[in-house]
Amino acid sequence: MLVGGVNLRPWAVPCGVHRPSHLQPRPTLLSRALHSRTQVLPPAPAPPRYTPEEIYDVVAAVEHYHEFVPWCVRSVITARRPPNYLEAELEVGFQMFTERYISRVTLHPGQAISSSVGDSTLFRYLNNEWRFAPGPHPGSTRLDFSVDFAFKSALYRHLANVFFAEVVQRMMGALEGRCTLLYGSPVARRAAAPAPAGRGPMPR
Repeated sequence: MLVGGVNLRPWAVPCGVHRPSHLQPRPTLLSRALHSRTQVLPPAPAPPRYTPEEIYDVVAAVEHYHEFVPWCVRSVITARRPPNYLEAELEVGFQMFTERYISRVTLHPGQAISSSVGDSTLFRYLNNEWRFAPGPHPGSTRLDFSVDFAFKSALYRHLANVFFAEVVQRMMGALEGRCTLLYGSPVARRAAAPAPAGRGPMPR
């Protein structure tokens, strides 16, 4: 899903929660002759207020990426192999640049999603993995994401370095927005949740 190389492990995305300025990405090392790099975000102050199953469903719906993933202009499932494998053609567009590639996706329902791109016009390789686990609060999620890549083009490598922080922030904002659209805002969900056992309504 991400154009760039990043290792966000561990990492909790504050879906529905204000993202403070200290969560801006910080480059930590450059490797593989500028083909990829590792980057770490500090833990977010609050985990996503959505369940692992809910966030998994958003990430697993590859055919809908063009509806919310930045710079993805086309996402079509081209093959399915039950129970948990699919291939999708993704088209990304950024200003005057447009590229297509086939992503091979393996699903581990409710727990993890991994995908890979072999040799293509855009990438030498692209491998990423999402992991979803229950967070410290009911209805929250611990979310881990890692990606390793190598662009073929020196120009694309340069663009990835220049725009990397923006890409990360826009991707996470898109995920947050999609969860809010499908499941409601965390504030509304908390308001609609039943009161814990043994606690009555607040006195007026």
